[in-house]
Amino acid sequence: ELADVLGQRYQGTCASETGPRTRVLDRRIGKLSGGNATVGYSATWGLEVVEEPGGRRSVRVARAGILPGSLVETCPLVRLPLEAAGVEHRLRSGPLWRCAIWPPAHGAEMLLPLGYSCVYKQSAEGSNIAPAIAGDELHWVATTQLQAGEELVAPARWQELAAARAAREDSPQCSQVEGPVLGSTRHGPSLVHRFGVFSTCSADVGEVLEICPALHLPEVEARLLENYVMQFNCNPVQPAVVLALGLGAVYNHRTWPQLDWFYDCETDTVAFITRQRIEPGEELFIDYGKVYFSSRGVTPSCCLESLIWRD
Repeated sequence: ELADVLGQRYQGTCASETGPRTRVLDRRIGKLSGGNATVGYSATWGLEVVEEPGGRRSVRVARAGILPGSLVETCPLVRLPLEAAGVEHRLRSGPLWRCAIWPPAHGAEMLLPLGYSCVYKQSAEGSNIAPAIAGDELHWVATTQLQAGEELVAPARWQELAAARAAREDSPQCSQVEGPVLGSTRHGPSLVHRFGVFSTCSADVGEVLEICPALHLPEVEARLLENYVMQFNCNPVQPAVVLALGLGAVYNHRTWPQLDWFYDCETDTVAFITRQRIEPGEELFIDYGKVYFSSRGVTPSCCLESLIWRD
């Protein structure tokens, strides 16, 4: 079974399994029904993912407009070695192909941006954002004035554009390096490991900080992202192995975390909810769960504040 083979990052709870305590996500306003109002939309920068007629997902500006040259989203880049023969060929039919970057200088290595890069609409006829690789991050820069509610559109095959620009060192520059802080979370250098997720506002117990659309992965892609995917056993015959878009795959582990998280089967999203009051600027942690550690043959110490097992 895939669950036994993967060193999956976490094994979580499905909202449908919580009985009377089931909390259903409202996909329009991003909050839990019957709970406290959310303190932000579903991602860093105040972007939201909307399910369009026909099932297509779109990424839209959630609140204020964004000026040309401003940073729209910044995505941590995951470097994935492609050692197995034929992996690249098999990835061509999978969901990650829409956002995988293959820089010539990196050889047999794939760069995968976390965040919303895999959801952006691509168009050869007109776009309003442009990609720029900056170290271990992918920046999305506004090329036009963006209005609240407007869909973000990337250039067709933007991965090739980003790789070529990085090789020539002529990526578009941001006029606002920090970007608009519209959401409840943003990523940054972690106190314990590379990248982490930080709060941008205060929040009381039970408030939603982030709602992440789930990208379902087949076995080949799930293996490549074994330290970043989540597994949910909503269906005992076929467990859901997903990459939580937005910053869902960036949260670090702590034995006593500030956030709870669960998968909502109805909206196909992963929600992160405060279990204690938090203040602006705090690094946010979750509990990866027992399966994460048992699959690696270790037992987390009750006295160890943080455990990180990523490459």
